[in-house]
Amino acid sequence: MNKWIKYLIGLKVAVAILAAFSPFVHPHIIRQTDTMAVALRYWMRWTLETDLQYPLLPAVLTAGDSYGITPMEFPFLNLITAPFFALGADWGKTLSALFVIILYLSLTYALSRVWRGIKLFGVDAGEAIWLMLIFGVSQMYWGRFMPDYLAFSLVLLAVGLSFKEINIKASLPLAALGLLIKPPAIIAMGILLIEPKTLLKHMLWIIPAFIVCILYYTKGIDFIRSVSDHHAYFKVEFRNPIESLINFISNPIKIAKLIYKDLFTSFLIFPMGGWMLWRVFKNRSVKYKGLIGIFFLQILGIAMLNGDHSFIHDYYFVGASFSTAIIFLLFLKLAPKSLINICLLILTFYQLERGLYETRAVFGPNHWKDCARIIETGTLKDIDRIDNPKKNYPTEGLCLGKIQNSKKSNVFVDIQGSKVIIKDKKE
Repeated sequence: MNKWIKYLIGLKVAVAILAAFSPFVHPHIIRQTDTMAVALRYWMRWTLETDLQYPLLPAVLTAGDSYGITPMEFPFLNLITAPFFALGADWGKTLSALFVIILYLSLTYALSRVWRGIKLFGVDAGEAIWLMLIFGVSQMYWGRFMPDYLAFSLVLLAVGLSFKEINIKASLPLAALGLLIKPPAIIAMGILLIEPKTLLKHMLWIIPAFIVCILYYTKGIDFIRSVSDHHAYFKVEFRNPIESLINFISNPIKIAKLIYKDLFTSFLIFPMGGWMLWRVFKNRSVKYKGLIGIFFLQILGIAMLNGDHSFIHDYYFVGASFSTAIIFLLFLKLAPKSLINICLLILTFYQLERGLYETRAVFGPNHWKDCARIIETGTLKDIDRIDNPKKNYPTEGLCLGKIQNSKKSNVFVDIQGSKVIIKDKKE
């Protein structure tokens, strides 16, 4: 692997670790806050709350004066990170975030081992795995407290373990869990289209895994709704695929932006795409035509699942990261050195800019630090619920380890920049 690529991966890992010590940053602050808040609420319910209801079902911190069970994606990540809050809301936030980083790096290593030695379009697939940490949609989300990279990694592990020889015992549970966590991860299976003749054999584990997913998102979600006393917050309903596809393709400018900015990271599609077209013009062998076809099928799959909603939440496309990483690796293997250096320079500036943005709050004032100060003073020690400015996402609740949106609470909390403002409603 190119030495400079290794340096960029090291930089990315260092940034992710540092960022775990400060509040979430864009993209998708609310999504990360929601995910961690459900983990915290699990621990509060198991250890602090006397009225424990359905201990494995998800509940939110924005419960207000209700209990707060609500339908959501299969809460595997929330369940396994909940115990970190045994050390309190302050350290729990940081340690659970660090755990997710270690978990995702471990899964990346496992993927590289499983795919190592498998040649796809003339390159080592195991080497392409590491590129996902700095390139494509995956590079933006593997260091965040979100379940998308976890789901994608589990599905891709399932595919890798059965790629050469079907392994139902290993692939079935991994794929089922990945699809339960995030159904859009199914597009990671698109890489199996490289050898369509074997696709029927793979159905022996794909179909049962898909059935498990469907059962949870129909019967399971219906049951959670039946015991919920809180409004539905997370969107878990299946969409009409034809309507979704029409809504997606009706936005060609947004599609182009999605490809050149997110799926291929920071405009790198332009030098890469220009070089590919030049090879075609010169009548040279184009080994990656099938791979590009798979990539566009993966985009089509997400378009049918999520429609134009996908433009707002580009993490749905994490499942296409393996395909884009292989395309990038092919480029690094075949393109002229001067063009490769230009692309690596662009990628370096991008990672440096992102790194400065994501770590700037670590060394300055931020609301996590202010909440830690308040928790240490014991000001809200005997307070279970707080009121706050009207919002659906639990910024104040996660920061202080409290259930928020309670109109019955006498304590009003508002986060303004790096400061946490506490008021007594009786005054």
